[in-house]
Amino acid sequence: MALSDADFLAESVAHDSGLMLSLTAYQIKFMRKDGYSAILLCTQDGANALLEDAGCTAAMDRHRWRDDPGSPCTYSVDLKRLCSQAQQ
Repeated sequence: MALSDADFLAESVAHDSGLMLSLTAYQIKFMRKDGYSAILLCTQDGANALLEDAGCTAAMDRHRWRDDPGSPCTYSVDLKRLCSQAQQ
């Protein structure tokens, strides 16, 4: 059974209830594809992307608020390509 984004987020932060409070100021999207996952953190109104991260890499993949300010709240990483490279 696939989890909704809201359920996935709730399970991800269940170990620390304070995390959910700090995330209410943002819109958070999750992508699950081909066995990989990514998270996209956007402004609360959903207009601009702030952070983008694939679960297969150790570091934050893109600081979009800094590197591409004002970019839309859409994924920009090729998740399959990035994760395939990270596994090598």
